[in-house]
Amino acid sequence: MTDIDYRSKNIIEKRLSNLDYSTFNFLGHQCQSIEGVLQSLKFKDIGIQKQIIKMGGFEAKKAGRNIPWKTLNFCGMEIDRFDDFYQAFLSDMYFSMFEQNHDKILLLLSSGNLDHTIGHDNFEKTILTKTEFIFHLNDVKMHYTKQPGYLSYVL
Repeated sequence: MTDIDYRSKNIIEKRLSNLDYSTFNFLGHQCQSIEGVLQSLKFKDIGIQKQIIKMGGFEAKKAGRNIPWKTLNFCGMEIDRFDDFYQAFLSDMYFSMFEQNHDKILLLLSSGNLDHTIGHDNFEKTILTKTEFIFHLNDVKMHYTKQPGYLSYVL
């Protein structure tokens, strides 16, 4: 079992964490980490969102820590945390990041069963539950596992 933990000494675990620096373009924004996008959703002010999107994982996590939120926002668009649109947003974000970071796809494909022991599954307390995190990683992994010849393309 591959436990995704940024504190691990295992490179696969560290690199698959939302806190890992992973430059990617998402919906017209240059992002530095998945965590940056996630934490930016807590803020209504578009200027603050744009700053946080450009932050790496730990910096972004710190910026969003203890920020109360009832709704999520992305560049002027309100997102209901409990709506299917939010899951589609997360899926698009993860696919965008992996498509632009081929080294991470290789790490994901080389991982075993994924697990995440940090965090919790209370939807009202977090913008990404550990179950959602693993689900989206597995979704990307399954997609690339089904791509014939993908590994030879990136190698």
